Amino acid sequence: LRAESLFGQFVGLESELATIFWEVLQDIYLSQYPDYATGNSLDYAVSINGVTRIEATPTSVNAICYGVNNTILAAGREAKARNGDIYRTLTNTTISRLNAVECIIGINTVGVGAYTVQVGALSYSFTATGVDTAQTILQGLYNAMSSAPLTRILNEDSLTIQVDVGVVFDVSANLNINEVGTVVFFEAVEKGAKLLPIGELNEIETPVFGWNRVINLVDGVVGRNRETDEALRIRREQSILITATHTL
Repeated sequence: LRAESLFGQFVGLESELATIFWEVLQDIYLSQYPDYATGNSLDYAVSINGVTRIEATPTSVNAICYGVNNTILAAGREAKARNGDIYRTLTNTTISRLNAVECIIGINTVGVGAYTVQVGALSYSFTATGVDTAQTILQGLYNAMSSAPLTRILNEDSLTIQVDVGVVFDVSANLNINEVGTVVFFEAVEKGAKLLPIGELNEIETPVFGWNRVINLVDGVVGRNRETDEALRIRREQSILITATHTL
């Protein structure tokens, strides 16, 4: 029965098959007991007690997509975070001045008359004279919004207006809406507890004409990893330790 003999080789082959066979039988037997079952078998075993494994969920975030007014972002458009994680839109969304949290306004024509910007239900105007330039007109609009419930940034050739929630933006014919920013919901493609700090989602992965940039101005809602076998066993054990109740 030495290993190099005919009978020794026969015993080696048969014993390996027997070992595999008995190990499978043992796994099948132990799969009925939550303390020993693993994977799907554990899911079935704990279901007897009405316990279900907690599945993984993706990290999600409301990011702002900037672009040309009326740019359509179909469901499935993707953006990438700095760490390489991919996030995807779930529904069709339109970058629109009708529901924007940011609007960049420029001068269309310089002339005498009123320059008006509407932000939601409020309007702000500046009346230009013959000596005003594009810069002084933007400065006048900037000053007109000094007490408004919004954030304004005066640039060299434009005026940026930011609000907390989406509103309708509109301008008079002598002004242009250069770019708008609309809130778009993204979910991570890969499920699990992924951190997404402010400003991390900043790269367009699937370009669309008119979609210029993306950024998250709030932290992402961190997802959840799939419950492990060990955690599931503990939760099942805790569930059956609850004091039973019954009618008199």
